[in-house]
Amino acid sequence: VLRGYGEDEPLVHRELNPGVPVVTAPDRVAGTARAHALGADIAVLDDGFQHRAAARVCDIVLVSADRWPERWRLLPAGPMREPLDALRRASLVIVTRKAVAADVARHVVDEIAAVVPSCPAAIVHLAVDELRGPGGAREPLAMLQGRAVLAIASIADPRAFVAQLAAVGAVAEVAAFADHHDFSEGDITRLARAAGGPGLAVCTLKDHVKLAPLWPRGAPPLWYVSQRVELELGGEAVDACLDTALRARSNLPRVRR
Repeated sequence: VLRGYGEDEPLVHRELNPGVPVVTAPDRVAGTARAHALGADIAVLDDGFQHRAAARVCDIVLVSADRWPERWRLLPAGPMREPLDALRRASLVIVTRKAVAADVARHVVDEIAAVVPSCPAAIVHLAVDELRGPGGAREPLAMLQGRAVLAIASIADPRAFVAQLAAVGAVAEVAAFADHHDFSEGDITRLARAAGGPGLAVCTLKDHVKLAPLWPRGAPPLWYVSQRVELELGGEAVDACLDTALRARSNLPRVRR
């Protein structure tokens, strides 16, 4: 259940979880009711931490180690919606990392623990996995070693994506757009033309779901980098949250479909 801003994230969820209902609704309470009517007995809200009207069984807050600030600044002075001590409401904090080292993520866990010592924490590495392309083609990331590529990104943190490409040996020319960018025909024409130089265009799955249906025939192939979730710390805390959610299902009324 998510707001559906930009339309890319619902498409990603449907791509990754084809058997799971995906509900878009600015009113997350109404969206959860819709999910229940579709037969769901657990609703995952993205995101629901500030959506106080929605009753919840557990709150899992993701924090990016790649974007961890030197100083915590609230809107409008900075990007943060709430003070760090608001994590007292969380059942679990998961620190994610893409390009930064494991010790950076551990430092973030320590800084959170210094402010909210009672909140369980975990670390997840979102590691690059393989290239996926036209017609379901798959290639190892070694294909990028020493290759010039056009890296297309309309995500919140394109720097982490570019750093991941550099780590596997790609030489990236970057075409960065605002998060959730709505690609126009002109954008796609220019990107396809720019990809003609290196002969290879690479993007994230979040961009691929929007670009692939419109990518011109005859243009260099468009690939996306899949990511693998590696739980590095806090497995017991993650299991405890999942167990809490699973136990709560027994209190729900049955829905006839």
